Amino acid sequence: MATMAELLRQEQKNELLKDITWLPECVASAIRNNGRYIIICAPHISEVKKDWALPEKYDYSVCEWARQQGFNVTHKYNSYGVKQIVITL
Repeated sequence: MATMAELLRQEQKNELLKDITWLPECVASAIRNNGRYIIICAPHISEVKKDWALPEKYDYSVCEWARQQGFNVTHKYNSYGVKQIVITL
């Protein structure tokens, strides 16, 4: 039987795949062209904005997806103090 945490992880993963199907293509393109992919993921974002910003609820799912794909994941804050996810090789 699955634990509550496992069920929540699966729920988050399913939501990620449903709502931001464009993520793999955008990550691959950005890493090819710039060596990294950066996207805002902060509490003040209320809706998905393709290849630019995500609500904070996506942070865990995006980071876990990227790690499972073999990428390095860190967070940084831009000059306005807004959290960003940084994905690199």
